Amino acid sequence: MWGDDQVSTPFYPSATHVLPLTAIRRERRLPWRGEVLISTRQQVEPSDVVARAARPGAYAIIDVAQQLGVPVHRAGKYYLKQPGEFVQQGELLARRKGKLVGGRKITSPVEGRVVAAVGGRIVIEPQSDLFELRALLSGLVTNTTSGLGVTIETAGALIQGVWGTRREGYGSLTMGVEQPDAVLDGERIEVAHHGSILVCGATLDLNLLAKAQEMQVRGLIVGGVPADLREEISQHLLPVIATEGMGRIPISSPIFGLLQANEGHETMLLAPAPGRPWVDRPEIIIPLPASTLPAPPPRPGTELTAGHKVRIIRAPRRGSVGIVKEMYDESRIVDNGIRYPGADVVLETGEVVFVPFVNLDVVG
Repeated sequence: MWGDDQVSTPFYPSATHVLPLTAIRRERRLPWRGEVLISTRQQVEPSDVVARAARPGAYAIIDVAQQLGVPVHRAGKYYLKQPGEFVQQGELLARRKGKLVGGRKITSPVEGRVVAAVGGRIVIEPQSDLFELRALLSGLVTNTTSGLGVTIETAGALIQGVWGTRREGYGSLTMGVEQPDAVLDGERIEVAHHGSILVCGATLDLNLLAKAQEMQVRGLIVGGVPADLREEISQHLLPVIATEGMGRIPISSPIFGLLQANEGHETMLLAPAPGRPWVDRPEIIIPLPASTLPAPPPRPGTELTAGHKVRIIRAPRRGSVGIVKEMYDESRIVDNGIRYPGADVVLETGEVVFVPFVNLDVVG
């Protein structure tokens, strides 16, 4: 029974998707316009290239008139290359013969194509590297956007993280630890972990990160990352997702259990840039077979009620998971001496604790 001070004002907490099987639809987009290579209704695998584009580079502008010491209107007579022609790095662009040995010469600083030769200057567009966008997901292409990318739909497990690096990867899911509060020793990473998405436990250090890169691990999943190493971890090529936040935090039990249940399955890490954890959150996606496409994830903005599974997101019980038993409007004093409205939560240990609403995150 709820007391007389039961909650009358709805509370809409943050929510974290931890779903064993759901419909997943993700857009894969080029960073700039290019060419889409895949058609709708086509099945793709993670390594398939779905679109590509030439990586734009800064134009090289060579001031021929200045370097040859001639008036702008006379510079054109010394050009050796015209718009539309391709040049190699070091190839002659212009030359002015003189009494000095060889006269004055100008060579191309880059390999590319001459796009303009006017006003005493030659402009070269550098030859661009080709950027290839891979599907990263196994699934069905449901939509294409000309010159930009595709939308891929699949069924599978979905786990939202709290923090991620600006990297993506896929590989076979491997449990590096047996308990969510354990920490994988970097020296235990070996050749057998090559190509895997490795679950490392409560946290990581730079030694583990370096060893994982050396053994060509394709991604790391941890509970938390050390705040003082956040920037350095972000600069590594290896994708990293923290499921709980900053610090040494055990991976919450619903997430750890779902990862354990899917060990060996192909797993994708979609880890957007840090800084927007509740808008563009990093994701762990595990495609799974399904006879029919399951329901999509619930929309955010669900009112908190008794019976919801929640995770505590701040100390002193950060990372603990439980079930909401009773909710209150009347503020209560918590450990920091401040009054908050909140709820009684039955933890997995059976202990009942009062938790402020602002410290709760719905999991499921």
